[in-house]
Amino acid sequence: MSVYETLFIALPSLTDEEVDKLVEKVTSTVEKLEGKIRKIDKWGKRVLAYPIKKINEGIYVLIEFELEKSKVSEVDRRMKLDESILRHIIVNLDHDLKLKAREEKKRAKKAKRRNREENVEETKEEVKVEKGE
Repeated sequence: MSVYETLFIALPSLTDEEVDKLVEKVTSTVEKLEGKIRKIDKWGKRVLAYPIKKINEGIYVLIEFELEKSKVSEVDRRMKLDESILRHIIVNLDHDLKLKAREEKKRAKKAKRRNREENVEETKEEVKVEKGE
């Protein structure tokens, strides 16, 4: 399973309960397709960068989930059909997560090398002190 993130903008006229129902609708779709929800983040009402359908504000919601690659198109299709969603995007996060893991490995390797070099220098200083230099 791959990790995905969807960000959608809902109509600003929706109440908190309606937004919760919309989030539940999206999450239940993912779960019905044998996916797993990792994180739900409601950003709240924000001003849009440009008007969409003559609307200047929207309610932003970010959902991170795991799902089979072949089933993502069904989530996308259902979000397109929902009229209370102005815009949405689904992004695959696997590439980003792999890059972060590589960077962490490189940092750990550098730190290990740096510690090894510091230990060698300390040992050289101890030898000098013992010899009386």
